Amino acid sequence: VAGRKRKGLTPWTRQLLLDGEIFLGEGRAALQQVFDDHGLIASMGLQSVMNVPLLRAGACFATFNVLGTRAQWTALEKQQIERLAALALPWVARHVDA
Repeated sequence: VAGRKRKGLTPWTRQLLLDGEIFLGEGRAALQQVFDDHGLIASMGLQSVMNVPLLRAGACFATFNVLGTRAQWTALEKQQIERLAALALPWVARHVDA
């Protein structure tokens, strides 16, 4: 919660942060392409990520991130993560500027 990372311009940052589109990283190879700390992620047994942009006035101001131990998300899990992100958005919006 409330973690921060500096990221340069990559396809991941363009998709998630600039275009405001969900990023699904499924499988260790996908995580390795995107995250500099993929070794740490793998060492915790994590194999997938879903990053959901939190938008305000159409711009991404934060992300809601969930990592999983299986290589792929089910359709239901994707829906549930999106719902959790929507529920978290007001709280994050209040606290990100605090």
